[in-house]
Amino acid sequence: MRVCSLIIPVVLLASCDSRPSERPGQAEIAGTWTLDSTSLHNAGAVNDLKPKLELRTDGSFEVQAFPSLFFTDNPEDGRGLHGDGSWRIVLEEGAWVLEMRWKKFCGEARDVYLKGFVCGRGPPFRLQFVFGDPDSNEKVYLKKRSE
Repeated sequence: MRVCSLIIPVVLLASCDSRPSERPGQAEIAGTWTLDSTSLHNAGAVNDLKPKLELRTDGSFEVQAFPSLFFTDNPEDGRGLHGDGSWRIVLEEGAWVLEMRWKKFCGEARDVYLKGFVCGRGPPFRLQFVFGDPDSNEKVYLKKRSE
């Protein structure tokens, strides 16, 4: 079995307009996340995808149809990125960040890290993923779906 590692840097200077001052609780982050309508204006390349990110309370995640805009070395097959792994919330440079460690990446065993900002002063939060030049305003936002 081939395992390769890929780390995706996120420029933390390009954070949200507002962010939580305290660590978000696991129950506030765990759940099903889908594309926020704001993303449609910022990243035309995601319009045909319907990303779904399932963050489970046990610290695992599963993702389907995630935009591949973050990756230059990916085995995407037109369905967007898909896979699973583990997640946690960490504090980096004064911002709360969702850190995702993929174990299965588009059907391959790979160590892939992706980070996104937790946005909002309190629930309901949004998740923001920045790609490319932070000044280009190319961001993907996910919102938590109501259960």
